[in-house]
Amino acid sequence: MTYEELKYRQGWTLEQKIDHSVGVVSTFLARVNGKGYISYSGGKDSGIMLDIIRRFVDKNIPAVFCNTGNEYPEVVRFVRQTENLVTIRPKIHIQQIIEKYGFPLVSKEQSRYIYQAKHTKSEKLLNIRLHGSRNGIGKISERWKFLIEAPFNISEKCCDFLKKKPFEQFHRETGLYPIIGTMAGESRLRLQKWLKHGCNSFESNTICFATNIR
Repeated sequence: MTYEELKYRQGWTLEQKIDHSVGVVSTFLARVNGKGYISYSGGKDSGIMLDIIRRFVDKNIPAVFCNTGNEYPEVVRFVRQTENLVTIRPKIHIQQIIEKYGFPLVSKEQSRYIYQAKHTKSEKLLNIRLHGSRNGIGKISERWKFLIEAPFNISEKCCDFLKKKPFEQFHRETGLYPIIGTMAGESRLRLQKWLKHGCNSFESNTICFATNIR
């Protein structure tokens, strides 16, 4: 995929985007023999995805909500109204994660870079985090470098333990694969993932996923 292709698709009409999303999800479900579920947060992106899939693809597909203990009560109450809903929970409390790994600040990418800069024993990695690689990738933003010296830890581990691991456990227990609604324009990392995989990813040794990113 190319950036030009992404910009072209982002210019489609709403009807074109819905048609394409239905085709992408149908292809994904065919690839995993119908063993899919909707990763549902109660937010606008996953909510629209749930509506499209249940309306045009599979009205009985389950929705899976991870109650991390960090959601607003209103969100939890709203999600509980969803039909065919499965609720999962992390095995660790957010307080334990923060005490061990630190706070998630700025963004997942910058939080990871800051954590690595504070703790790595590799001079090469530290140099990349401070100055960037040859193509300028991997650098902590100048405005956030002061956080390296902060008297507390900063990391992206919160998402790993509160969301990724519970969904990975659900996959191992059920054999179902997630359909995830994300937007390529939300972050550089998501843009890079779309450019690498497109809307569907079927990598070996990883969880398959479908993304609705427009």
